Amino acid sequence: ENDNNDDDVPSSCPILAVINCHLEGHPRQYAARIKQLQHSMEDLAKQKATRNIPLNGLCISGDFNCELQSSACSTYLRLGRVGRKGGLGGVHGTAAAVVPTTLLESEEAAECLHPILEWGKPIPEDEMEKVSPHAFRHNSLLSAYPPYLGSTDAREHFTFCANPHRPVAGLDQIWFSSFSLSRIALRKPLFSYEERMNALWTGLPAPFYPSDHLPIGAILDWNSCDASSSMECSIDDDASSSSFRIAQRKCTEAGIRELTITEKTAPPIPKSKSPIMAYAELDLLLVTCPFDSDEQRVILESIVEDVPDVPANPKEKPSQEQLRKLSEMRERKKHLLMTASGPCRQVLQRILKLQKVVASYEK
Repeated sequence: ENDNNDDDVPSSCPILAVINCHLEGHPRQYAARIKQLQHSMEDLAKQKATRNIPLNGLCISGDFNCELQSSACSTYLRLGRVGRKGGLGGVHGTAAAVVPTTLLESEEAAECLHPILEWGKPIPEDEMEKVSPHAFRHNSLLSAYPPYLGSTDAREHFTFCANPHRPVAGLDQIWFSSFSLSRIALRKPLFSYEERMNALWTGLPAPFYPSDHLPIGAILDWNSCDASSSMECSIDDDASSSSFRIAQRKCTEAGIRELTITEKTAPPIPKSKSPIMAYAELDLLLVTCPFDSDEQRVILESIVEDVPDVPANPKEKPSQEQLRKLSEMRERKKHLLMTASGPCRQVLQRILKLQKVVASYEK
């Protein structure tokens, strides 16, 4: 095959790339699923560059083995990046830096303040550490099925139900580049209330549904088209199926824009010792800490504000009075942590650590 043959694809016909995936199935393999998506998109970007083919649309579909409503994969496809390597300062997970919205330049980045939850549990930052931003992040990838479907009750909308009364919403997904494509229609996984109740009662597979997954589908169309051209391009999803129809669309190179492929470059990573990051995180944690009582809050605030007077020169020996105050401070911190509940203790430990960092900047 001659990859350089211009006759392979009409130059004025828009080209849609489809990635069909079946991602890692282990519930805790968040990073593996993201890397599978990342490598697939990187391969597609390389193919486009090697063959010099104009790419107008992208569709990613298949069994994602994670919920559409809340997962690392959903965040990665929608925002284009996760974690410190995405240039967001490592704000995901329980041990991550927390940055107030006012320090961020976009609502998209501000949304990443919230820890990514997958199967109801926050994903630690170290799981996302080595994930690079994907090449199609500037093309507004969207899910064809709205994330709110089944978010409050999976029995209302599900695509997987291997066991009776245990449906999973959004395990199978379809994503598309809304930069160049629009969603026209969706297929219902189950067409009637009776079918849905039967599937929930017996589980899947079931009569007429030979898999434990339900079929999903979407009709997509190009966002723009120049009708002045005489070149016709056939958009034929399945000529033998009554669910879809063949549409003739007149289009030109100028009518439908190409996707933006972002080259793999090292993103800006906030310095771990940046004073503004430490101050911002400390201020926000002091406000959002789940204190067990008001008295506990007062004790913590007094510890944070009461910075012991120690010699600025580390080689200078502290006085007896300074050593006594340092010992009292250690005992106060120890008692505070010992009497705190589990969720509160974790935040308190982070606050006390940040207090030391902030104190080092103020010397």
